[in-house]
Amino acid sequence: MADYLIQDTTLDAIADAINAKTGGAGALTPAQMVTEIGNIPSGGATITDGVVYTDFNSDGTVKEADFHGAVVKKGSLGYFGYYGTSPALVHFVDKPTYLEESALNRAFISVDMSTLESVEDCGSAAFSVSVNSANDLRAESLVLPSFTGARKIGSRFRGANAPNDAYYYGTIILPKVQKIGSYDFYQTRVSNAVFQLGSVGFPVTECDQRPFGGSTGSGTITVYTTGALLDTIKTAIQNSAGSNYTFIYKASEATTYGGNIYAAGDTMLTVGGA
Repeated sequence: MADYLIQDTTLDAIADAINAKTGGAGALTPAQMVTEIGNIPSGGATITDGVVYTDFNSDGTVKEADFHGAVVKKGSLGYFGYYGTSPALVHFVDKPTYLEESALNRAFISVDMSTLESVEDCGSAAFSVSVNSANDLRAESLVLPSFTGARKIGSRFRGANAPNDAYYYGTIILPKVQKIGSYDFYQTRVSNAVFQLGSVGFPVTECDQRPFGGSTGSGTITVYTTGALLDTIKTAIQNSAGSNYTFIYKASEATTYGGNIYAAGDTMLTVGGA
């Protein structure tokens, strides 16, 4: 192999360029330069917070987008889509764990709900999504296997000029939720809706008086709680959900109710329904 001379200033310039990318400092040998260059991530800058448009409609409005970030901040997607057209479909790439108050409120979007299953907590009305009246999202499911905390999650879709039976979740599964607030599931109007609140090991321990806010839909509401709390929880749930629901109360742990002994997972009480 032929030998070539490289000026010191050239090597210094290369080292400075590498350090600028890596955050390093000081001189580098040629061998070190090779290593440092190999450690620089490929594919350009990594998006860690913000929205990336991935597809557009023929009129130039956003059709699909990726949202990056661990926290969906209040107003971050406000009026994101274009009112009057199909709402933009948003994928939450980084599996966020927290949605701030009204994070999705007033956002004219359709949500890839599977990318929100990692949410552990949220503020009031975090899941209240505005959509165009031509798009019926009743089939959407809200499944949050790790959700434990906040009250008033604002479960309904709120559609502009929507018919009364549109824009609501058909399934809501919150197996770790233990505190339910007023109007958490406000005005759910879906037929054959499925709710599961709590699970074995995660009893619903608190429930405000109107969690369903006078819902007029139908379906099954299953609540896991203890025998000692069942009557209190039952009153709050049934005072705010219409009589077309079937209410199933299950034991979250070994417990007693009405003089009977129930193992975890057993049905303690089933009430009515259409």
